[in-house]
Amino acid sequence: MELSDWQCHLCGREIDRDCEYPDALYGTVDHVVPLSKGGSHTLDNVKAAHHICNSTKRDNEDYVHVG
Repeated sequence: MELSDWQCHLCGREIDRDCEYPDALYGTVDHVVPLSKGGSHTLDNVKAAHHICNSTKRDNEDYVHVG
């Protein structure tokens, strides 16, 4: 979260540091290129995202957030 400055890379909004699971806006780690598509679990392939944004993206590496 610190590397992404607590900002969701999918929607651009701030991730609330105090928000916890099961809130849809809690912070998660998104694999930009999904692990299921050959992506790596390395710092250059992970970014912060809200749980709901990450869940909507699923394993679609071409996902573009609308809204």
